[in-house]
Amino acid sequence: MNFDEELFNRLPLYVFDVDSKGKVVWQNRRAEKSLGDTRGRKLWSLFFRERKDCPWDRIDSLPQGSSWEFVDKTGSYFCGRLLASEAGHYLFLFENITEKLVEFCPCGGLKEILIIFTERGEIIFTNEQFYRKLGYERGKLNIQDIILPQDRTLFFDRLSECIKGGGEQFKLRLQGVSRNIYGYNVSLDCNVHDDKRLLAMTCRELESGDITTAMQIATLGLVASSVAHDLNNFLVGILGYTSYLKTDIDKETELYGMVDTIENSAKGANELIKKTIAYASSFKENFSLVNLNNIVREIIMLKRGDILSDIKIKLELAHPINNIIGSSTELKYALLHLIENALEAMRGGGTLTIKTETIRVKEKEKKIPPAGNYIVLSVEDTGKGIPEDKIDAVVSPFFSKENRFGLGLTLVSAVARYHGGYLNIQSKENEGTVVRMYFPIPEFEMESNKRAAARGNILIIDDSAGTRTVLEKILVRQGFEVFLAPDGGSGVELFRKKKDKIDLVMLDITLPDANGREILVQLKGIDQDVNVIILTGYSMDETIREMLASGAQGYIRKPFLVDEVTLTIENILGTNGKE
Repeated sequence: MNFDEELFNRLPLYVFDVDSKGKVVWQNRRAEKSLGDTRGRKLWSLFFRERKDCPWDRIDSLPQGSSWEFVDKTGSYFCGRLLASEAGHYLFLFENITEKLVEFCPCGGLKEILIIFTERGEIIFTNEQFYRKLGYERGKLNIQDIILPQDRTLFFDRLSECIKGGGEQFKLRLQGVSRNIYGYNVSLDCNVHDDKRLLAMTCRELESGDITTAMQIATLGLVASSVAHDLNNFLVGILGYTSYLKTDIDKETELYGMVDTIENSAKGANELIKKTIAYASSFKENFSLVNLNNIVREIIMLKRGDILSDIKIKLELAHPINNIIGSSTELKYALLHLIENALEAMRGGGTLTIKTETIRVKEKEKKIPPAGNYIVLSVEDTGKGIPEDKIDAVVSPFFSKENRFGLGLTLVSAVARYHGGYLNIQSKENEGTVVRMYFPIPEFEMESNKRAAARGNILIIDDSAGTRTVLEKILVRQGFEVFLAPDGGSGVELFRKKKDKIDLVMLDITLPDANGREILVQLKGIDQDVNVIILTGYSMDETIREMLASGAQGYIRKPFLVDEVTLTIENILGTNGKE
């Protein structure tokens, strides 16, 4: 085949002259620079590990002008075309689109991840840092698979802005192959090639400081405000007594001038404090109802990727739990700092326990916190602990720990006070530390508890002690009074005695003394309007259909989840039981 070799050597493309058997006869300089000497090798083998992955069939049957798009064995995205054919020779051109985009969007360092993907979300290129950090194997991936589900709406909103020509850097959480979570500052770029839109995403891993900057700034405002108010109290005495002294001192004396200078300096300090309080107030976030369990889950997801494998995480979250009134930003920062403190104390490994619970402090206990109802958030570690004589000092501003100074626990304490709560620290050297934050439960939440406490009465008829026990625990926690019967006969008798009080019967379909259909008939004979839920280890069958047709309102299949039990009961009873 006759062609201008010099012309093709100047092109930033891969150009190959291939014979009818598919072997490379000639290549241009760009191809040689990137792939080495490929002469004598099959063309498909330059781009694919296996022949079946190649998008073209026999070369000698290809029509001139054929084109393909594919991802090669290195993960690079190519466009290829058969430019010409003559006398058993075929001239191919390939353009490495990924190479062009990488040149356009270079990474700034080893910590950055570069991902190039199509409009359909297909990832066509990632750099080595992607595989090293997130742990995925090379192969087909979609962009949404690596983004934390909670962040996908944000991502697609920003992607839409980018395609329209706008968009700014934003924070995004990616999930690794082992479901570890990593936070990144992300920027998106959009490029059009051959009328096809390709997108590049550069991800710079967040430093711990980046993650918490907004929370730290907001919470620092609390400390500034707190300190300013304390200083203001000191100035009351200074200004009050200086002005009082001036009334007893001759204005012409040197002493009067000194006292006047003290007064003016105190006034200047007072003005500065007013500005500090105003500045701090600008960071105060509007309070709203906050669920501490949600705060815990979000922060654990954020930090899980940073927690070493020798640290065991235990979550003991009360369910259900009341809301508190507060700032989610500041609560997140406080928890984040407590977790980082705990991890630092367990550099050799240990257990991190995060717990939420509802407590009532009685008046006669006379301790901090004072009498009342509280949600308690506690963070416990099994680290080196704090010396007893230092426990009170750790919440002091700029307390020194291993030659480092900061406002960490001072800010946590300020967050607790800001929410009308309290901070408590208990620690033993070489055993560990537990930090508890007490938050008052709003009165309207307590009223909700009172209403829930009288939701209704349920009779459980089941011969399995395990089933009776677990259902009892679930229902009592949700505010129901529970009656138990181990067989059909005792269940029917118990219902006969308490039929005016029992709102619902949970009936096992197989009992030692009778079957569920027989017991249902007897229950209906006592109270035609009785609500019955069938308990069964089987899928829907003829027996269950007959019982539903005979007046049972629903069925729960064993084993069951708490949500299944709750939803089935609420669908039947609503929120109220019998008065």
